[in-house]
Formats: sequence, C-alpha cells, structure tokens
Amino acid sequence: VQTLNLPDRERGLVPLEKALDKNIIFEQTPAATPLELAQHALINQRVSKFHAIGIHQLARVGESWLRRRTLWDGYQQALAGLPLSLPPEPSEQSRHAYHLYTVQVRPLEAALGRDGLLDAMTARGIGVGVHYLSIAEHPYYQQRLGWVPEQWPCAMKLGRQTLSLPLMPQLTSQDQARVVSALTDVLAR
Repeated sequence: VQTLNLPDRERGLVPLEKALDKNIIFEQTPAATPLELAQHALINQRVSKFHAIGIHQLARVGESWLRRRTLWDGYQQALAGLPLSLPPEPSEQSRHAYHLYTVQVRPLEAALGRDGLLDAMTARGIGVGVHYLSIAEHPYYQQRLGWVPEQWPCAMKLGRQTLSLPLMPQLTSQDQARVVSALTDVLAR
C-alpha cells in the first residue's frame, strides 16, 4: 500500500486500506521543502489508488468557501502595494473555489526572488508553497522525454515566480495579518 503524503488535514485523502482502520484519519507530510513537494506532485496525482474520506467535510463546504473568500479578499487589499502580481479577480459569471492564493514575485521590483521569499517566510514560521513548477521542470519529464525548461520560457518564468500563501479555512485573521506583515517586512528589505 502506498501512502499519500498530505500537507494539511483539509485534503482528507488516505489509502483505502488505511481508511478501513477507524484510527487513521489522515497522513501528515514528512519533513520536505515546498520545492521538493512540488517536484514530486505528479507522483501523488495517481488518485486511482486513493479515495476521498470527505463526507465529514461536505457539511462545511459552504462555510469553508466563505472563509477562504474572505481571506482572499483580505490578501487582495493588503498586498496591493507590494512588488507582487496578485491573482485576477474571478469573473462574475463564475464561482471560484478560492483553494489557492498565488502571487508572482516581480523580480525587477522585489529585493529577492521567489525562492528567497520562500526561504524568508519559512524562516519566520509561515508555510508558503510552490504551485507549481512548469511541467518541463519535473524530473520525470526531463528524464523520460528529454524536456528542457527553456523550451517553454513563459511557463518556466511563471513557475519560478509563483508562490502560494496560506489560505485554509482555519487561518485566523491574526494569522493572515502575520503573513501580510512578514511579506511586507521581507519585501521591503
């Protein structure tokens, strides 16, 4: 049985065999950097071996969505003056999931790049993520197909500048203020 490593409880996925053991609720990710997690994301995409144990989450879907939307709006307002490209506002004709809040570090304006920002935020105890590397940067495609990231410069650039900020429903307003304060401090240097 393979075990799916999960960065947080919200995803609620475990191998079916483990789900039968009522004592197992979720598997936590072992110590790994966000970059390592992104590089191995394709391996964890094999959902045919895993089943969602999410019935308990269904009752919270609306409430969780509203909380993530509130956090999204808070980030949009608080981060507007920083050297970051923020995600566009969703179309009125759509219902955005608000499952990721990704920013792009503008390297010509920021004092450090995405990886420097990732390291600085991690050093402050704030979990940020790499979402996602361009497909050509995944070792599987490089080894199997001989792809070189420079063949797709736009995808490579976006992948290397994009960072995900915390956006789970459990994030408090104080937690979000701490994220914003740390970003402001780090990017002002």
